[in-house]
Amino acid sequence: MAVLQDQGRIELAEQFKNRPLHLAWGHGLAAWDAAPVSEPITAIGLMDEIGRRVASQKQFVVPELDPNAPNTIRVPGGDLYRIVNTPSRWVLVEFVFDYGDGAGHDIRELGLFVGTEVAAALPAGQRYFTPEQIIKPGRLYMLDRIPRLIRSGATEQVYRYVLPF
Repeated sequence: MAVLQDQGRIELAEQFKNRPLHLAWGHGLAAWDAAPVSEPITAIGLMDEIGRRVASQKQFVVPELDPNAPNTIRVPGGDLYRIVNTPSRWVLVEFVFDYGDGAGHDIRELGLFVGTEVAAALPAGQRYFTPEQIIKPGRLYMLDRIPRLIRSGATEQVYRYVLPF
């Protein structure tokens, strides 16, 4: 049987990292508040998207055991990774939603999209996009249903994921 090699995984990680990456958040369904809901593997979008933000950071990382090692980050679950300058099988993506992004909305799901295309007439440097500003949503790479978050305009919201290839 054929086995995907580390070099092939690194190639996939490089290709992925160089694409437009956006994290979208959505209302989801209020019925999800009663009990945790598992994510399907066939979804192509969010239930009720509010907006999406382009990645603030995309870097290669490798697993790390020493929490005091330079350039080490901790991700949800407690795993440690070290940021490296050479391509690896792991890509760190970080999204920092600004204070006003989605303020006042209930958020229950997040979706990482690859290849989003936004309207050409938008201001240069715009980083947050509402559904009507999206020309092509791209492909949904990851879906995360979360406990209801009431989005406050008094905080930035940061999401960080390490994606293995």
